[in-house]
Amino acid sequence: MEKEARAGGKMPGYLRQLLRAVAVGQGLPALLAVLGDMLQRPVAVTDAAGRLLASHCQEGEVAGWPEVLALPLVASDPWRGSVALKGGERTAAVIPLGEELVQGYLVILENGRPLPAGILARARQMAVAVLLELSRQAAVVEVEKRYRNEFIQDLIYGNFVSLEDVIARGQVWGWDFSRPYALAVLEMDGLSGGAAGRAEVQRFASLSAHYLERWEAGVITSERGGQVIVLWPAPGSSADWVSLKARMHSLLSRLRSQAAPGLGRTFSAGIGRFYPSVLYLYRSYQEAKIALGLARVFGQQGGINTFDELGVLRLLYEVPQPDLEVFYRQILGPLEEYDACHDGSLVDTLAAYLASNGNAGLAAKKLFIHENTLRYRLRRIEEVLGVSLDRLEDRVNLFVAFTLCALRQGPARD
Repeated sequence: MEKEARAGGKMPGYLRQLLRAVAVGQGLPALLAVLGDMLQRPVAVTDAAGRLLASHCQEGEVAGWPEVLALPLVASDPWRGSVALKGGERTAAVIPLGEELVQGYLVILENGRPLPAGILARARQMAVAVLLELSRQAAVVEVEKRYRNEFIQDLIYGNFVSLEDVIARGQVWGWDFSRPYALAVLEMDGLSGGAAGRAEVQRFASLSAHYLERWEAGVITSERGGQVIVLWPAPGSSADWVSLKARMHSLLSRLRSQAAPGLGRTFSAGIGRFYPSVLYLYRSYQEAKIALGLARVFGQQGGINTFDELGVLRLLYEVPQPDLEVFYRQILGPLEEYDACHDGSLVDTLAAYLASNGNAGLAAKKLFIHENTLRYRLRRIEEVLGVSLDRLEDRVNLFVAFTLCALRQGPARD
């Protein structure tokens, strides 16, 4: 085969065999059988989230492949290291399938020593055929996902006026919208932008769907704007809402522990109120985003906030937006203007101080500054705003103003 490849620059026979298998639609298992036999090593393919799609090995070579492999988010270069299998850890070469947007991973287990450079080069050539098959399958899935997401978007934005229409559309996907659903919004903490951030969001959405839809019958997931929307089948009456919330909290906490190895970061969640009809899910969606936003403004990471447990903060959601804007500008506007004119960070300083419950030492640690520097800034804040941070009424006003930051960044309200 190698001679054939060198003679006149012809395509290697093994690669031609793999591409032929792709062309006739034999699927990933058949491709991996050819690839594994050629490499004489156990091989597997996962999606971008590390979920196992297919594998091939000789009897006794592998005790068992897990459903999800904890693989790092890498760019276009092969990665070598340990992967956790059911029988223990094994060293492997991991080849990303795709460049700017990784669609999956080809995992080649090593037999006690690194793959020779020639074998690795051949494996990278073979990965092209696997990527073609993965792309073909992904194209079909992507079309279905787009239509699903468009339907869910219409639902959570209140674009339906008839429950019958919702039920009929839902039946196309096997969903029963004659029953009520609860709603949660999940978002990764400290997410970066760019291609790396998009890849992390895709992995997060894929893992969320994999686990939640497996643990709870009838759960629906959808990714929108970097967030994962989760619809939970709800009981028919609000009397069972407390037990459902406890169940949602439990499964989201379980998701955090299961997905953490593959994500490398935590996620936060907001849960909206219960409504007896899916026609009101748009309200629950808005409330869930507000609950999530409040967690952000108070510096919480990895938390699960429920809108109907926010206490007095829920009242802010009922106040007309123009009134909230006026209040916000009156309380924090002068400090924002001061920062803009002096290239300062007094707003961030005040936010950290309030989030630390007035503990100057803790706030200084959060800001990575000396405590004396913090106290100097706090005095300047009092001068600029004309308040006293020792006065309860002033601190409440400031607390509410920072809460409005989350409301201002939340969805438009009807």
